[in-house]
Amino acid sequence: MLQKGWNLIKKKPAWVALGLTIILTAMNIVFLVSAFQKDQQAEALDEQVKALEASLEQLREAESEGLQSLEDELASAQTHLASLEISFPEIGTAFDLYRRGFDLARMSSIELTGIRRMGGTTQSTVVGTLDITTYEVTSVGDFRECLSFLSRLESEGLQTLALDHILIDPSSFVCNFDVIVASATVLDAP
Repeated sequence: MLQKGWNLIKKKPAWVALGLTIILTAMNIVFLVSAFQKDQQAEALDEQVKALEASLEQLREAESEGLQSLEDELASAQTHLASLEISFPEIGTAFDLYRRGFDLARMSSIELTGIRRMGGTTQSTVVGTLDITTYEVTSVGDFRECLSFLSRLESEGLQTLALDHILIDPSSFVCNFDVIVASATVLDAP
């Protein structure tokens, strides 16, 4: 078989050279096409990487902006919470009807004409002592101002304050009621 191939090369060397040239050219074309395709794929991958990097940068910027916005909201909420904590009495402390009542009356355009302590009771419970004090409040104001004052008192007093015997007389601008304030003294755990 080798002998036949060698004889063919001797008889027709130009044809053999031409055949080898065609084979080598075809192989070269295949390699060139393969290299071109790889180059095209590399360029496409580069473009995708650049697009992904740009998207990643946008995500980082959005994350940074979102985080800053959340930090600003948190700071605002903490400031608001601190002001609320200052405005509420300590746990177990009675609602300061004199000071807070006067401030709320002024905010409601009500003129307080009197706050009088009517009496108080103390009750012992399993968790501590409960002090209940009743005050009589007399004031002057129109109907809307009186309702605003009562609403503010109830809102600020939360569970430590109740209103009773409310008298609102729009014709004489009278706004009288009783305020019942509760405070607790919690027993220390043994």
